[in-house]
This record gives sequence, C-alpha cells and structure tokens, in this order.
Amino acid sequence: MTDPRTATTPRGEQHYAESDALTDARDLTSRVAANTLAQLVAPSLRVVLGIVLIAALSRRLGVDGLGEYALVFTYVALFNVVFNDWGLCTIVLREISRRPDDRSSLISSAAAFQAVISLASYLLMLGGLLFIGYSRAVTHASIVYGLTLFAGPMTVLALPLQAELRLSELMLPSVAQVVLNFALSIAVLAAGGPLVALAAASLGAVAVQSIWIARLTWRYGGPWRTAFSATSLRRWRRLAFEAWPIGVASTLKMAWQQGPVMVLGAVSLGATGLFHAANRVPQQIVVLPLAMNATMFPLLARSWHRDRDRFAVQLDRLVGGTLFVVVPGVVFGVATAGMLVRVLLGPEFAAAATPYALLLVAAGLLFPIIFLAEALNAAGFQRLNLWILAALTPLMTALVIVLALRAGATGVAAALCIGYGAYLAALAGGAIVRLGRAAPLAALGAAIIAAAAGALAVALTSSAGGIVAGTMGAAAAVLVFALLRRDVVMAMVRVVGWRRFSNGRVVLQEALDGQRAT
Repeated sequence: MTDPRTATTPRGEQHYAESDALTDARDLTSRVAANTLAQLVAPSLRVVLGIVLIAALSRRLGVDGLGEYALVFTYVALFNVVFNDWGLCTIVLREISRRPDDRSSLISSAAAFQAVISLASYLLMLGGLLFIGYSRAVTHASIVYGLTLFAGPMTVLALPLQAELRLSELMLPSVAQVVLNFALSIAVLAAGGPLVALAAASLGAVAVQSIWIARLTWRYGGPWRTAFSATSLRRWRRLAFEAWPIGVASTLKMAWQQGPVMVLGAVSLGATGLFHAANRVPQQIVVLPLAMNATMFPLLARSWHRDRDRFAVQLDRLVGGTLFVVVPGVVFGVATAGMLVRVLLGPEFAAAATPYALLLVAAGLLFPIIFLAEALNAAGFQRLNLWILAALTPLMTALVIVLALRAGATGVAAALCIGYGAYLAALAGGAIVRLGRAAPLAALGAAIIAAAAGALAVALTSSAGGIVAGTMGAAAAVLVFALLRRDVVMAMVRVVGWRRFSNGRVVLQEALDGQRAT
C-alpha cells in the first residue's frame, strides 16, 4: 500500500492522512481556527442576508403570505430530517475520523446509500401532499423545493474534508449558494412572482452548490463500480444499525423545531407568520454552533478514542468559549427586542417582539445542547441522547399545543424555552454519567451565573432605554464570565487575537487550492 505521507501520494489520499499529520499543537490550533472561520463565513453572510430577505418577504407577502412561505420550507425540512438525514453522515464521519484506512470504499458505499434514501424521502414527501389539505400554491412550491432532498449524497462526499479539517475548500460553494438564493429571491419578489417561483429560486441556489461540491469531492469516493455490490449492501445494514438512534433523535429534534410551525399553521396563518418572522434571526444564529460542530466533531471522536484528557479540555473550551460570546449577545438581544422588531419588520409585526425575545433565549440554549449531544455521539453514546429526547418529546408536544391555543406565537416560543431548558439539564446529567470528568459543568455553571448577572443589570437600567440596558447587561455578563473562567477567555484571546491574520490566509489559500485541484 502506498504510504499516504509520501510526495507521490494522490491529492485525494493526502487528505486521508491529515489526521496523522495534525499532531503538532501549533498546527492543529491554527487548522481548527482556520477551519471554523471558514465555516462561519457562509452562515454569517446568511444571517445578514436573511435579515434583509425576511424584511422584504414580510413587506411583500404580508402575514398570511409569509405563513404559506414558512409552511413550504418547514414541510420539506421535516422530510429532510425525518427521512433523508437518518444519522448516516454522523456515523460515517465518526468512522473515517477514527479509522482512515477504508475511507474511499466507505464514502462511495455511503453516498450510494444516501442516494437511495433521498429518492425514498422525496416519494414519501409527494405522498404526504396527497393527504394534507394545503393550498395549491403551497403544494406546488413544496413539490419544487422538495427536489433539494437529492443534495444528500453531496454531503456524504464532502465528509473527508470535514474529517481532515479542510472545510475551507467548501467555503466558496457555500457562499455562492447564500448569495444566489438571496439574489434570486429578491428578483422574484421584485417581479411579483408567485410562491412556487420563490421555491424554484431556492432550489436553483442549492443545485449550483451541489454541482460545485460534487466536482470538488468526487475523487474521495471509489471504486464507484462497487457502490451497489453485495459487500456494500452489507455495509448499508451496519451503517443503518449504528445510525438509527441518531436518526430517531434527529426526527425528534425536527419535531421540536418544526412541529410548532405545523401546530400554529392549524391554528392561524397569522400566528404562523408572526412566529416565522420572530424566529428568522434566532434560526439563522443557530447555524453558528452547527458550523463550529462541523470542525470539532471529528476531533472529539478522535480524542475520545485516543486521549480522554484531551477530549475533556476540547469539550470544555468549546462549550465555555461559545457561551462567553453567546450569553452577552442574548442579553443584549432580549433587551433591544422591541426596537429591533419594529425597525426590521415594520409596525404590522410589532406583536412579534415577545416571541422574538423568547426564541432568542431558546437559540442561546441550543449552543450547549448541540455540543453536548454531539460529544455523546462522538463518544459512542448516541442512544442516551435518543432516550432523553424520547422522554421529553411527549411533554414538549403537549406544552406546545396548550400554549399555542392559549397565546399563539408567544405561547409556542415560551414552550420552546421551557423544553430546551429541560433538554439541556438532562444532557448535562447524562454527560456526568457517561463522560465523567469530561462533562463541561464549569463552563455551564459560569454561563448561568453570567446570564443572571446580565439580566439583573438589564432590569436595573431598563429605564434608560433598550440599547443602554442591553449594553450594560452584556457588559455585566462578560465581566462575570471572565472572572469565573479566565482560562477560557485567555484561550480565546490567543486563538482569535494572535492568529486571525494567519487563519484568514489559510482559509483563502485552502479554498483556492480546492478549486484548482478540480
């Protein structure tokens, strides 16, 4: 077998040996920071453009039209998570991070498996439309946008880049998708196009991204002629057995995230429109921990397998570092919710201020939730996360229905805050049991105390106005967290401050290298 560290190794196989090369602490820190920075470019751009887009959508479509728009994307997202994303990518990423020798055949087999799953998911989605009484506009738009389910195999093909911390090569396709989706959607709104045209605009952007990713990553799979062989089919069964707990957990998470929109859709399209408008910014913020997890998951899987002490440090820095930024941001956002909603959405959506503040808190809770759940998955305890969700989902469902009927969008937002708080507490308890000393209790405790200090500062200075109160609250949260976890703050300063220019060059160079390699 060719030594993957020699100069004659093909480029595709060089990526597979990166896990052995990333042993130098300085190189690893630089690569982690650069990889995370690359992952934040497209989500950050999506947040900014998403704010502008929701403002345009709310003014052009109105409350009821925005409710129909939300139903289309919620319905397709439901099938994307419930059926299309059955935990396969998580298991494949974990395996290729731990055991890089068999990556080519594993990737080709998993991509073929995902293609079959995507086809079945789309057919099920079409069947569901026959039994749901959506309007003709929502039905046609769902049929069009549902074609994005077939982008699933591209995600599998890109997993080697994620395992070797080279996601910067996917930065340009991701940015192109965000910009193209925004430009096409604005063009449709300017032309007064129907709902199905908005769905087609989003589909076109995803199609361009998928084709671009396929050109970049096709070389990582192979041999493709064996993708549907008997050996590959046996591997499908093993992958399905490992992935099903994550798949069911993802389904329950989707029920938590998208179920409230479905419930509100049955109660009132106006309430659905208010909730969608209030949730637009918090929903965009959640892509940030997902991007960070894309960098850290392979490292956590590798360190749990090889060095448990290193796993504990990585998880503590991940949770603590993000909460140091998130908690002050949430405090400021809640204090300025009324002003922001009026400016962004207009007076017609003034009632969305309270749901927005509650959903912002829920988004903040999702940061540690995502990291703790993925840490358990990386350590092989994916079934624990499933049992927690299975126990909480009936309670969450009842709470959403009751509060939706009583208080509409505000009630559903409050239900999400309560549910996510209970989920985080249960995950922390599970981490203590399964991860032992690696559970990031110090980071969680510091965040709770900092949030309380920020809320107190906002209450004391509320008479001075939202911006002043929010600024004072955020400053109090930063100060308290820094006093409690000085080590986390200093680690962030070293990584962000000392390496920011070097990391920017690494991101740009790897992105350009990835395009030239095709």
